[in-house]
Amino acid sequence: MACPDGVDLIDFTVMAAVWQIAECNEDTPCGPADINEDGSVNLADLALFARNWLSS
Repeated sequence: MACPDGVDLIDFTVMAAVWQIAECNEDTPCGPADINEDGSVNLADLALFARNWLSS
């Protein structure tokens, strides 16, 4: 997730909207929430997200 202004609540809403989508594809896009680009939005992405929470 490219967040030049840091990771904040707006970024969290992006992740929450696609939380636990198991197969990101054209029909079900995950956008920047699939941080580790493994094709799903899961705890691995949340761990990376949390590591950067409120950082700039």
